[in-house]
Amino acid sequence: MRHSPEGCPLPPLWTCPRCGKSYVTRNLWHSCVIVPLEQHFEGRPAARDLFRVLVSAMEREGPVTISVSKTRIELMTRARFAGVQVRRDWLRLGFWLKREIASPRFARVDHYGKDHVYQLELRDPMQLDDELLAWLREARRVGDQVAVPARATSTPST
Repeated sequence: MRHSPEGCPLPPLWTCPRCGKSYVTRNLWHSCVIVPLEQHFEGRPAARDLFRVLVSAMEREGPVTISVSKTRIELMTRARFAGVQVRRDWLRLGFWLKREIASPRFARVDHYGKDHVYQLELRDPMQLDDELLAWLREARRVGDQVAVPARATSTPST
């Protein structure tokens, strides 16, 4: 059984009886529309290749569940930690952190109390550099629901 950062057992995931998707909170808002993964990439081979590189990088850290809905594709461990919206030849990548960071790489940042969602445009596999992969590994730990150490609020970007 998995445990919280405080050492308490984590409750089991709730599974939606309509669509079979699993979430950390009972009746969590979601779309029950199920879309085949490949439908997002029809006529978009460059975006498909970027997605494969992204998923491969995340799977090197451990198993990842891919949850597909009508408008996005989510990467999950215990909770959703990242997601993409597929564009013609690129991906809008978003990820969830428990700390605020500053970088010119972000196209958008949303703050929800102590939670922060960062979005950037992933147009080239070379963008999956050490900096971005470190952020995604940290986001994955947030999705695992394990303690993430606090760090400085800004990160230099090259």
